[in-house]
Amino acid sequence: YDFDLTQNNIQYNNLLENNNTEFRFINQLPPSIIIIEKLDRELKEKYYFNYCAYDGIYEEQRSCCIKVIIIITDINDNSLQFQHNQQLPLIINVSEYTSIHTELIQMKAVDSDEGLNGQIIYSFSKWTLNDKTINDLFYINPSNGSIILLKQLDYEQRNNYELQIEAVDLGPNAIPTYVNAFFYR
Repeated sequence: YDFDLTQNNIQYNNLLENNNTEFRFINQLPPSIIIIEKLDRELKEKYYFNYCAYDGIYEEQRSCCIKVIIIITDINDNSLQFQHNQQLPLIINVSEYTSIHTELIQMKAVDSDEGLNGQIIYSFSKWTLNDKTINDLFYINPSNGSIILLKQLDYEQRNNYELQIEAVDLGPNAIPTYVNAFFYR
C-alpha cells in the first residue's frame, strides 16, 4: 500500500521471473495471482515469484520488490503401497522350533503424502482377528510393521496361518491397504 497521492502512489506492478505456467498474474491494483493449472505437491511443493511495485514518475520513481513463496499443502491423495522383495502373496516359512519373540518379517508400506497423511500404522485386519489364535501367537508392532512370534508354533495342531496385514495412514479419509502373508512350516 502506498500513502502517496496521485502520480506518486503506485503506478504499476509486475511479477518478475514468472516461469511458473501454473499461475497467471493479474496486473491491477490490488494485484492477483490466479491458479490456471492443476497443482500437485508431490511434483512441486514450492513456487517462487518476485513481485515489484513502482510509484512516482520518471526521475522520482521508486520501487519495492518482495519475494513471494507459495507453499502447496498436502492432501491425503496417495494410496499406501506395501514394499517387499517377494512376490505376493507373502509366503514365510517358520519352523515350529523358532524362538518366541522372534521377528518373523517386517512389513513396510510407503506413502508419498507428508505429515499425518504419510504416517503409517500397521495392524491385523478384522478378518484376521476373527481367528482367535492369531492374537495368541502373533503380534504386529503398529509403528514399524514387525510381526513377532508370541508363542511357539505346534504344527501337529495347525500347519499354516494366514494373516491379513492392514496399513493405514493417519490422515483424514484414509483408505487402508492390505497384504496377505502365509506362515507355513
